[in-house]
Amino acid sequence: MKGTKNVVAIKNSVSNIETLTSLFKNKRLSYEEFVEGINQNLSDMTNKRDYIEYLRNIGYYDKFKN
Repeated sequence: MKGTKNVVAIKNSVSNIETLTSLFKNKRLSYEEFVEGINQNLSDMTNKRDYIEYLRNIGYYDKFKN
């Protein structure tokens, strides 16, 4: 069951990051609040593989890959 909890945490983190990004773009969050929220949600993604998968999903991983 631990994997299931992980998937839920990752989905919640991705959803939270999308919300934070939207609020920041609409100037409803300060830069500091945005960075703090992003860092917290990224830390909830417990391993490197999940973070890379998130970057692939939003289209950033391939842009920065050497």
